[in-house]
Amino acid sequence: MWLLTRHDHVAAMLRDPRFVRTQPGRYGAWSGTLDLLSGEDGNHHAFLRRLIAPALAARQVHRLAPRARSCAENLLSAIQNRESVDLYREYCLPLAMTVTSWVTGFPTHLLPDNARWTEDYLGTREWTVDDAATSRARQAALVDAAITLRRERPGPDLVSELVARCDQGELGQDDLRMLVASLHVTGHVKTAAQLGATLLVLLLGPAETRLRNRAPQVAAATVEEVLRLAPVPQNTHPRLATEDVSLGGARVRRGELVCGSIVTANQDGRHATRGQEHATEHLTFGHGRHFCPGAPLARLVLRVGVTTAMRSLAGLAHRVDRDGLAWLEGFFARGLAGLPVTRVTHGPR
Repeated sequence: MWLLTRHDHVAAMLRDPRFVRTQPGRYGAWSGTLDLLSGEDGNHHAFLRRLIAPALAARQVHRLAPRARSCAENLLSAIQNRESVDLYREYCLPLAMTVTSWVTGFPTHLLPDNARWTEDYLGTREWTVDDAATSRARQAALVDAAITLRRERPGPDLVSELVARCDQGELGQDDLRMLVASLHVTGHVKTAAQLGATLLVLLLGPAETRLRNRAPQVAAATVEEVLRLAPVPQNTHPRLATEDVSLGGARVRRGELVCGSIVTANQDGRHATRGQEHATEHLTFGHGRHFCPGAPLARLVLRVGVTTAMRSLAGLAHRVDRDGLAWLEGFFARGLAGLPVTRVTHGPR
């Protein structure tokens, strides 16, 4: 497999239609998930993206901001006076799961199982055939349960809309399962882990820095910089060259696999990513036709999560328990899965 590390090379590969994700039989039973939208290409991929795009559009998502702030404030209020707390488990994860589920409609009672499955999947470095089969079966059960519930009790959400389209013959059952699986894999845990990473950066900084980051515009810039420097997605999914391609001075032959290192490309000194005009040019949400459609929703959770937490925690002294930090460390993702902090009476150390 070719590994790309420069920003321009990774971006060029992601834009180039000669590199495809659709690989019948290439992974087979080794895949730990059901088919996902990110694995589709061409017209079918574009059709499926159009079905979910309106619900995830920035203008639509922005309307959730006041409700998201209220959710964040309630979560923090419940833990604010505690001597010790795991901010990831008790703030980042429930905030990301709750806000995302408002849009997707993934049933609330399934969210904890969904989080456990996703953490196991994202934190896996190696699969055996049995591991992959077990993982897929667990995911399939969650997806089918969500579809069944929304078919019986539809609501003003994306999964309910997709189920209705399927029942009307506009969407096949396999595509319905793919879209629901895609929404439930990508939207909750990755966003929570990214929020945890951002709070860790801020909590380890000086108190005056934490106070300054109460400003929404500063919080937005901080979110983008942590997205760039400490992205949860570490690498792109492998793509197959459908013909010989010249890329970065190398000859990629037809049938060979190519993967891009997101974390390395984001820090490529040859590509200007610093400054307000370049703040969102990192590749953490992908690029081109596979740019993450849920990026506006993730950014909403991150910005609301940071500004609300800093407003509540800036006046208090908290010490991060560095030994208690937990991490997801799989090939495709690395992020916080535990952020324990302790209240300090006489100021931070």
